[in-house]
Amino acid sequence: MGWTTGPVGVMARMREPLGEVARRWVEESCAEQAVPVKVDDPTVIDDVAELLEAGREGASAARQA
Repeated sequence: MGWTTGPVGVMARMREPLGEVARRWVEESCAEQAVPVKVDDPTVIDDVAELLEAGREGASAARQA
């Protein structure tokens, strides 16, 4: 995709529906990292859920401080 920096690149991307831009970004990012776009392994899903929950708790604690 070749993301460009600066306001002109951002404005050009806004002409496309956000869902299409996001889908393409995920597909290309996953391909660059050699990871699948979709995950169906229950262990991996549980691990990711734990990481997301830990991040939520950390962000909540930081806001309260």
